[in-house]
Amino acid sequence: MPTQEPINGQTFNWAGMWGFGAGMIVVITLIFMLMFKESDGDIKEIDVPQDNGKPATA
Repeated sequence: MPTQEPINGQTFNWAGMWGFGAGMIVVITLIFMLMFKESDGDIKEIDVPQDNGKPATA
């Protein structure tokens, strides 16, 4: 089994490791953005009752 000589003094492919990690971050971010996308519908107000039973006012 042949041994590989270091290339430019490097014995490990750090660029490949960082590139793979960065690619995975991009993929996970895109999946997260697609799954938790806000709906296109209008945002409607909701009534939040206070302690006295009356709706809260903003």
